[in-house]
Amino acid sequence: MVREIPTAEAKANFSAVLRMVERGDTIYITRHGRRIAVLQNVPEDTVESRRAAALERMEKRRLQLPRQVPFEEMMSWIREGRK
Repeated sequence: MVREIPTAEAKANFSAVLRMVERGDTIYITRHGRRIAVLQNVPEDTVESRRAAALERMEKRRLQLPRQVPFEEMMSWIREGRK
């Protein structure tokens, strides 16, 4: 179901508005009769696919970083005067 709710009502009843969205309603928030925002349910598969894509991007970036230098190797560099 599609509903329009004024900002003051949405603010006063935010938990109820979120429950409506969870049930599948689309809520348009209005100010002075004009739609300014929309709240709608996000399908779980969308959340999961976004999470998987984000993890994949992070892994690719991690692989592009220079290798980590073990502590012992850094200490030997310091002892040798290498920075």
